[in-house]
Amino acid sequence: LKDYFLYCPASTKYHNSYFGGLLDHVVSVVSKLADLVKTYLGEDSESPAYKSLLKCALLHDVGTLGVVNSKVDRPAHYYLVNTSGDQIKEPFIYNKKLVNIPHELRSLYIIHNAGISLTEEEYQAIFYHAGLYMPGFRELVQTPSKTQYLMHAADNLSAQVLESDH
Repeated sequence: LKDYFLYCPASTKYHNSYFGGLLDHVVSVVSKLADLVKTYLGEDSESPAYKSLLKCALLHDVGTLGVVNSKVDRPAHYYLVNTSGDQIKEPFIYNKKLVNIPHELRSLYIIHNAGISLTEEEYQAIFYHAGLYMPGFRELVQTPSKTQYLMHAADNLSAQVLESDH
């Protein structure tokens, strides 16, 4: 798991679609969250709010690792190197041998199987971290928690502004 995390891309073609992109993305999200928590909540890195958000930031994209619990499933990567298409436009492709579920839900599956406990707000923040890019977000937008809102803001700032080539 840790070895693949070090070289896993963050996406197929959008942000950080290179070997090690996931690690760079997670570091960027953690950094943005620290800024947001201090600015908008007035909390420091020792506060329970920050520690909760830090857990979300570190775990929010573990679903992009694929299937990692070899006791239950055969290990398989979520992203594969694109060997048959335009590698410039899309360097990686989704692994079609995996069950087709969003990486947000796959993240929660991996977290649960690892025995890591989450609060309801942490579940919400991880599941909806993609915000408007996530199906069902419109229903949530009426009652987002601060944890979910800050997690989405940090992820979106990192992926769409700091890490984007566009």
